[in-house]
Amino acid sequence: MKISQVLFLASLCPVVLQAQDAASDLSGGDEGDIVRMPSFHVVSAAAANDTPSAGFATAVTALRFDPAIDIQSRGFAETQSDIVIRGGIFSNSGLRVGAVTLTDPQTGHYYSELPIDPMMLSSPAILTGADNALSGFNSSVGTVEYHFLPIAAAGTLEGGFGEDNLYFTRMVTGWKSTDDFFAGRALGVQTSAAYSRGDGTIENAGHRFQRYGLRLQLSDQNGQTDLYGGYQKKTYGWPGMYTGRASYDEGEKYEVALAILNHTQTYGGDSHWSFGSYARQFLDDYELKRSVPGYYTPYQHQSHVYGAALEGTHNFDEEWSLAWQSQAQADSLKSTDLIYGRFMSRSYWKQAAELGRLFAAGEGEILVQAGAAYEDTNRDSGSGSPIAKITYNAPSVCGTWTVYAEYSRATQVADYTALNSKPGNGSFAGNAFLPRERADNYELGFGWDCGKFRFGTSVFRRKHHDLADWVYDSTKATTFRVVDPMDMTVLGTDTYVAWVPAKTLSISVGYAWLESDADYNRVNVDASFYAMNYPRHRATTSIKWAFFKNLELRVDAEGRVQEKNARRTSGNDAFFVNASLAWSPDFLKGLSVSVIADNLTDCDFEDFPGSPADRRQFALRTSYIW
Repeated sequence: MKISQVLFLASLCPVVLQAQDAASDLSGGDEGDIVRMPSFHVVSAAAANDTPSAGFATAVTALRFDPAIDIQSRGFAETQSDIVIRGGIFSNSGLRVGAVTLTDPQTGHYYSELPIDPMMLSSPAILTGADNALSGFNSSVGTVEYHFLPIAAAGTLEGGFGEDNLYFTRMVTGWKSTDDFFAGRALGVQTSAAYSRGDGTIENAGHRFQRYGLRLQLSDQNGQTDLYGGYQKKTYGWPGMYTGRASYDEGEKYEVALAILNHTQTYGGDSHWSFGSYARQFLDDYELKRSVPGYYTPYQHQSHVYGAALEGTHNFDEEWSLAWQSQAQADSLKSTDLIYGRFMSRSYWKQAAELGRLFAAGEGEILVQAGAAYEDTNRDSGSGSPIAKITYNAPSVCGTWTVYAEYSRATQVADYTALNSKPGNGSFAGNAFLPRERADNYELGFGWDCGKFRFGTSVFRRKHHDLADWVYDSTKATTFRVVDPMDMTVLGTDTYVAWVPAKTLSISVGYAWLESDADYNRVNVDASFYAMNYPRHRATTSIKWAFFKNLELRVDAEGRVQEKNARRTSGNDAFFVNASLAWSPDFLKGLSVSVIADNLTDCDFEDFPGSPADRRQFALRTSYIW
């Protein structure tokens, strides 16, 4: 329920300022030095509006207009969304908080269900290619990475209403002690609570959400320890949200509880290590027809995940460095429907290391990195993955420029929905013998950071082997989807331009092009439900403009040309505009009133073929920040 973070970011909040200071500390670069820029694909979210019109913000809100990510939603983005990175599918993406990657063993559809208020988290970074091969976990294409922000003595109280009986409220509070409160460290306490409900922009699309969280933090100049506990409950509906048949008034209710312990310690200048552990419980009750509870068959699931990770970077000297990771997880599933597989529990582990050597090259530097990762489970065969990357950084007239080339491999195993669904003909039939998937990524990229201007572009080719997706014969009127291993080659490019010509104006533009070629490895199959549902062309623009002393306008726009699909009834082109206008009066510092509109163009594009689009939504928000 993030409200005028529009204002929150622009006017007050030591939380953000401290986060920026922390990011500067971690970069280790002073003004005038060569900054070792990350690859283009590790970027902060480009969206101007980090708050939606239909409820409170979630982990996906800030990702909606990132050029490397396609948020495919069932309803508005915060209802239930797939995080799709660079033409992969939902299960190819991971979500990491601190040192640990949070997974859902039932299905990757629920990876984005993170019961943490975004005000507690850093801006997201998108790890792909070599970065994902090293730092990801059971994600073959990419990982969205967050870190816990330092806690400040600040807070916000927000509320609002909108069309279709929409109502929402949210409160975040923070307290921080003196620097030597406990064993020479500062103690911070942060709480959050959020609630949202509404009838939806189309029929049979109501929602009721709630989220609660508590975080304790110990910190000093060299380290930060966070202990977090959170709970989230969602009840919502959307016609045809999974089946792609709008005649079904589908609905879902689930609860997720999460506990995370994370500690990060810096040492020896630029070196650091981090330890994280977590426990997650997910309760899911899906209804094919909300109007007829229990219709056809019960779909009720309960999953548990426990994980721990240890990772870090060690700089031996000015030339040699080592990045490493060790991660392990264990999960279990109870289900009324996913009972046709070979097992209901599994343990996973990964080891990865990457050695780096820095060479002087004229006025610049060449960084050569090489490493490997190994992933295994107690139910599947293990697999090794090579990682190689070379990066050249050099100073420019006003900053630095970077060029890189890399090759990497990442692997993953299928989730329980794919493995344990009933085999044979059905809407989504399972396959208990799916092999481990492998994705090989080849990439070239260029970046230029020039003060108020930043540019990045990359070209990649990714080859999937045994990608698990639901395939079918598109010529038949009745679609029976069977999950099967397929091979797929993805060619793509993504480009990002950010320009800040003045303190009151910032502009960012993104563009992504994709082309996928699928080999289904079986007769009478010519389509896949998720892998071939991608935008061939996608352009985004985000603008933040404080055009008057007390007024700020934020606009996000997206245009796309989607790959053709016989099941899509809305057409394959789309144009979306999200906008907000915030007013902060002089008579009460910290007060903000915002008008927010999502899908201002009322575009009817179907993210999932056959499932109706979320339509235009207006809301009025009021917030007070202290």
